[in-house]
Amino acid sequence: MDVAAEAARRFFVARHLLAPARSVGGGAQGVLEVVRRLAAGSQAAIAHTKLALNSWLRAAGPAFDASLALEFLDMTGPDVREGVAAIREKRPPNFS
Repeated sequence: MDVAAEAARRFFVARHLLAPARSVGGGAQGVLEVVRRLAAGSQAAIAHTKLALNSWLRAAGPAFDASLALEFLDMTGPDVREGVAAIREKRPPNFS
């Protein structure tokens, strides 16, 4: 396995970098360039960054889950029906 493929496997970045690389016109080559740069970089710094980001994600996970659940409730409740009716009837909404 070449360095770029090994780095993509180790860091799980290929999937996450593909869309941004394509959006700037890099395509798969853009992904490989980013992976090569990561592989040549400070492995300690990359590991520490991953630890910090993973720690943040673990801490933020419950808040995200709660936020998603509450938004789902808000988007399926009676206020949605009133909001849609108000727009269709061209009147201010009357949320209870």
